[in-house]
Amino acid sequence: MAGGTLNIRRMLGNKRSREVIMVPETTTLMQLVKQACDRGVGAVLVSDKNGRPVGIVTERDIMRQCSQRVD
Repeated sequence: MAGGTLNIRRMLGNKRSREVIMVPETTTLMQLVKQACDRGVGAVLVSDKNGRPVGIVTERDIMRQCSQRVD
């Protein structure tokens, strides 16, 4: 950080070349996890029926969901 500002290009580094994954909101959690793992990403965009992004599911979201199912 120079002068108190964040350099986005430096922060992203080589991450910018990664593939962006978007799935429809009807995708199951297991399908989403498989796609993310197969492509080595930690977040997946979710789209509505018109293909517009409506949200994002991250590894942290998945961990929370899984932990709620464990007694």
